[in-house]
Amino acid sequence: ILKAGEALAALEICESHPALQAVITSSLLPGVTGLEFVEMLRGSGFKRPIIVLSADGQPETEQSALARGATVVLNKPYLFGDLVARLREHLPACDPESGEQGLMSEHWTNIPMRPLIASFLDHLKKQVGLLAALLHESENRIILEKLCVEMRGSAGGYGFPSISEAAQNFYDQVLGDAPMAALEAQAAELTRLCQAACQAVDRQNQNH
Repeated sequence: ILKAGEALAALEICESHPALQAVITSSLLPGVTGLEFVEMLRGSGFKRPIIVLSADGQPETEQSALARGATVVLNKPYLFGDLVARLREHLPACDPESGEQGLMSEHWTNIPMRPLIASFLDHLKKQVGLLAALLHESENRIILEKLCVEMRGSAGGYGFPSISEAAQNFYDQVLGDAPMAALEAQAAELTRLCQAACQAVDRQNQNH
């Protein structure tokens, strides 16, 4: 865990430590604000989760944070367990024996659901690929919005709330005309979560 007292120092840390798994920042920072820091960090190419801790709890602050590239916003005061839960959602679990990362469906214990979950993930991979293709074509924004809505609903139904939330965040950013760096970062987050879910299913199939 690396700490910084202000945004520019934090940006230097992130740039010099490419293996960082996530960033947690307050919305209120001295000098450059937390939301400006998020935008700068996304602009530098950082594509991993960014959690913003909001001091005012206003919807406008949350919308602005997401538009600038935040993965999720937690309003103060919050329980430490809430922060841990958010990290668990957006950082895939690691198998201590193999070191592989994966994201399991909440419905995986329902054995009849397993083939459906695997089929959903195959379809999701195609959707993520389509999303990346549509991202840079402004004339296809309506299709992109519909794709996000579909991914949000289906992912939640198959037991992947973190994927559903990431799709919702992406949808909000598309509607808010977020900077391209923020959109690319959220697309990368969706891709990462999908890959983590597929890894988990592949590992389970190998074990059985």
